Amino acid sequence: MKLINFNIKIIVIFSALLLFYCQKDDIKNGLPDQVTNIPIDSSQFFYSCNDLATIKSQVDLKVLNYIDACYLCYSTKSVPGLGSINWISNTLGYNFDSIIKLEFKTYYKNFNQYYSRERIGFITPQKLGKYKIYDTYRNAQNELVPYASYIRTISDGDVVDGVWLVDTLCQNFLNITQFNKEDKYISGDFELHLVKKKGDAGSGIIYSDRINFLNGKFQANIN
Repeated sequence: MKLINFNIKIIVIFSALLLFYCQKDDIKNGLPDQVTNIPIDSSQFFYSCNDLATIKSQVDLKVLNYIDACYLCYSTKSVPGLGSINWISNTLGYNFDSIIKLEFKTYYKNFNQYYSRERIGFITPQKLGKYKIYDTYRNAQNELVPYASYIRTISDGDVVDGVWLVDTLCQNFLNITQFNKEDKYISGDFELHLVKKKGDAGSGIIYSDRINFLNGKFQANIN
């Protein structure tokens, strides 16, 4: 009984420390406005640079899960001509020499297990600024250009079922507003207009040809 009581005390102390750490970071860096993944009225958004005569699927407006964390991504995910949801995802940054790789993920939750279902990926320089985003991360001179893509996954989260690249005729950007190597922290905002690559999903699921992520804001730790 004494051992059980001791373990409970340890868990309570650890939880309190974790909560304090999150609150400290929230005060220091400021989280974006809290929103929830619920369907919203698409009429309040102006859709530009979109071909509305495309496949539209409610699958892409289904609410998915995120894991509660200090740093998250908030955006409006829209299927032009169909609707929008407030979209929340987990965030993670990776440091590679002169570039940063960012990932924003949502999950399917089955009991206590989380399986990756969506991923936005960015590759960007390691410095502040607003960058135009392209559909490839190397240009003809083999120089790095800011890049982004969006994928859907199935199974345990390791099987790619759909890939979207940015529509280079539209406005796509990533704006890095804070970046600190020592604190391993990055934040900013973004906008993406995406077009699905040709080819059917292996699962047979019908996805939308066009998906947008608007008014995106994020914070992330950098590994």
